[in-house]
Amino acid sequence: MTMTSATDTYQHAVLRTFAFLKLTADPDQLHERRIPLASPAHGSLVPMCELHARDDALIAVLAQWRKKNAWVYPTQFEVTLQGTGAWLRSQVLDAPGRILFLVVDAGGTPIGHLGLADALNDAHEMKVDNVMRGDPEGEPGIMEQALRTMLEWAEQTATPQRFYLPVFADNEHAIRFYRRLGFRDERLTPLRRHEASDRIWYTPLTDDDVDAPDRFHLIMSYTPCQRREPSPLSSGPVKPAHVTEDVSGDRQGEDDQQGGERLGKATSERIRREARGRKLLTLVMPAMNEEDNLPRAYEEVTRVMADLPYYYEVLVIDNASTDNTGGLASALAERDCRWRYLRFSRNFSVEISIAAGLRFARGDAALVIFSDLQDPVNLIPEFLRKWEEGNDVVYGQVRNRQGDSFWKAWGARLFYRIINALADVEITPNATDFRLLSRRAIDALNQFDERNRYLRGFAHWIGFKRCPVVYDRLPRSAGKSKAPPLFMLNLAVNALTCFSIKPLQLFSVAGVVAFGCTFCLALVYLGGWLFSYALPGLTTVYLLMLANLAVMLLGFGAIGEYVGRIYIETKRRPLFLIDRAVNLDAKPPTVEAPAYLDLRPRNDAAA
Repeated sequence: MTMTSATDTYQHAVLRTFAFLKLTADPDQLHERRIPLASPAHGSLVPMCELHARDDALIAVLAQWRKKNAWVYPTQFEVTLQGTGAWLRSQVLDAPGRILFLVVDAGGTPIGHLGLADALNDAHEMKVDNVMRGDPEGEPGIMEQALRTMLEWAEQTATPQRFYLPVFADNEHAIRFYRRLGFRDERLTPLRRHEASDRIWYTPLTDDDVDAPDRFHLIMSYTPCQRREPSPLSSGPVKPAHVTEDVSGDRQGEDDQQGGERLGKATSERIRREARGRKLLTLVMPAMNEEDNLPRAYEEVTRVMADLPYYYEVLVIDNASTDNTGGLASALAERDCRWRYLRFSRNFSVEISIAAGLRFARGDAALVIFSDLQDPVNLIPEFLRKWEEGNDVVYGQVRNRQGDSFWKAWGARLFYRIINALADVEITPNATDFRLLSRRAIDALNQFDERNRYLRGFAHWIGFKRCPVVYDRLPRSAGKSKAPPLFMLNLAVNALTCFSIKPLQLFSVAGVVAFGCTFCLALVYLGGWLFSYALPGLTTVYLLMLANLAVMLLGFGAIGEYVGRIYIETKRRPLFLIDRAVNLDAKPPTVEAPAYLDLRPRNDAAA
């Protein structure tokens, strides 16, 4: 068959099939022409047809869905019933190369919609279009079943060579959804934002537009099953590599392993051999009153990452600085889109800063590094190397603390001895927050919703394979330390109360010891009375009373610490509040999924 005849056959199949479904005008015919999902209990795909053009109630539902999820579309405008009806007529029913399906559950309730567009072309390609979950409370997993069913139906009826779709690069939930279905990343298209009085729209950058893009479209593609070829590097099933691009055109890749599975050494070597690009590293950088250090941090990070085969982003978490840290960080983020900035509404503590950074991290791995650069930036390649070897947690371990006072160095050694003696989790001595976490370690830590946090303990508690990077901590070059003695004491108490109840158990032991001592002393007094010898003075009585009082007060203090932390946890207040953000969505993508792509598990099933 010649190329022309193959194209004619493909286009004829598209025209005939799409028209056959869209011209349906009878309810019985519509029922016969619906496409059941993989499991009949999960519902079916109902083609949008002439019947729906007169269904005002359905058009109102479509308008409501569009209004609620307007942010996922490249064109945003005021949604009206009249406009939605006109769009259904002109852009769907009267468009020969386009079709839209309603996703309905087993009871006939519409859950969302999806479709195909731009299907009439010589390349035999179809654009996946208008994928939206409108009802977040519907059948779990139905959108995944629906998209899979639509792709299989299109393969059987028209045999396209390729499916593709554009999605905003900051829509992490949608991207993960498509990857789970086998879509692979192809390229990033930089976009320019335009705004008029009644609408906002995005267009690809023109050649003469040299300013930083406003957003990106990630182009993803799916190869039909009958056209997939086995990988030349493996005799097993093909696992497509995801490829994206950064702003400068460098490519980034990752192996197709979902749910944050570990990417091992063999995977990274295969990616490099195939020259498919780079993975994404998120640098989480807490900062508070670091205006003297932030410019140097930018220079150092840029210098080190320029030589590494990774795409990267830097997330600066400003813990309500009172100096010009916020202004500097905002300027960096506006100038370099790889830098992102978040400012808290008040000081929520450094542990919450790290927690916020991990919630917003988009990378395949995240590295926590403070803006004072006492932890050497030059060690980033070593952390990445150990991660590529299969470690999910790579933590820094201090060998020498240059510039630290005697009391701080001695206190750190004492702290680790106490915490390892009392805690239920063993924490490596001199471990620091300077650590790299794999994607699955990040996802595990993001499930922690505690207000009293201790990252070093959490990172050990989750398990997973880990290893240290031993280094000498550098002295602070500018600014003041944000870890005074009281802060260190509170950190120690936090660590103990987070991971141990042994302080409470010690007072039970103290009670037993006190009872034993009292019994022995009673025997001594009884012996003295029997032998007519009285112990002189009241000193013994006073000492016993003071000892008893000290033990009781310490016990009440320990109980108070635990009860106070329980009280704080029961309030369920937000971990943090955001005052300002640059290059960042208003909510962490891991906190709540968009309604049209609700992927949260319900009843042990993926939503």
